[in-house]
Amino acid sequence: MHVCARRYAPFFAALFMAACTYHPDVTFDTSRIEDVSKFHKDKAYCEGLTKRINLTGHARAVSVLSAAAGGLTVAGIASAIYGQVNPQAMPFILGAAFIGATLGSDIVYRKEQRQKTKLLSQCMRERGYRVYSHS
Repeated sequence: MHVCARRYAPFFAALFMAACTYHPDVTFDTSRIEDVSKFHKDKAYCEGLTKRINLTGHARAVSVLSAAAGGLTVAGIASAIYGQVNPQAMPFILGAAFIGATLGSDIVYRKEQRQKTKLLSQCMRERGYRVYSHS
């Protein structure tokens, strides 16, 4: 592995993990809940509905396009500086592609989580619960 790639590998791994930390924020007003078991059944049903939202195919496409955009951008900059794509620029090109893919998939992941939060909130409101969503 190239020295530069070894040096920045932990950074890229941390960036990738940070992209997966978004969670929907839904709060329920439990002071008005009279039947706790019914609440848990309703919540389980609504969460089951949210599991049907799946943007995996869209995420793959966006990740590939974002990776290509990141890699090509750095390759273009390296080409402009050196007059060609210098082999020493490869770790930076691969890093830019990785960052592009990570950011692209993160955008889709956040969109999916917003849709799930909205559906969970709406479903629970329709069942008579007071819901606060913060996304």
